Amino acid sequence: ANITLIGEKFRKLVVANAVGIPVVALGQGLVALIGYFIFGAPSPMLLFALTAIASMIPIVGAAIVYVPVGIFMIAEGNTGSGIGVLIYSLIAVGLTDNVLRFTLLKKLENIHPLNTVFGIIMGMNLFGFMGLIFGPILVSMTVLLIQVYRDEFSGEEETEIIMPEPKEIEKKIDLTI
Repeated sequence: ANITLIGEKFRKLVVANAVGIPVVALGQGLVALIGYFIFGAPSPMLLFALTAIASMIPIVGAAIVYVPVGIFMIAEGNTGSGIGVLIYSLIAVGLTDNVLRFTLLKKLENIHPLNTVFGIIMGMNLFGFMGLIFGPILVSMTVLLIQVYRDEFSGEEETEIIMPEPKEIEKKIDLTI
């Protein structure tokens, strides 16, 4: 039973991570591209590609691209457009990341968002650029193996946790200073 569970879950995890992460990156890139065209950023197609690639990196992500673009536009004298790119990207691109990443990966295979974040960070350290895909898969597989281990070696009956009475706790713990 566990062999089938591992095989099926592994297939779903690979599909969810291998499809989900690039789709989220493409979605963020497209939303950013719209903003680049609206505010007249230089070379919007190049910035789209850079934003899509950078958005796969956790925490900083697409900001690696759109913050310097906004600052460059302000330095060039296009203050309104530069501030517009920064505000638009901060709100629209950031919201796209949150919505797509958490809903898409949740729908494809119930993957917790922290699996993705920690998996990408760990994967980048271990595998370089390929770690963007392999890191989350490794973290998800580790969680799956822990689940299988728990199911296999825990007792068949569920053990109920018995909490002591509150008065009993007060007698044992003296918090007075």
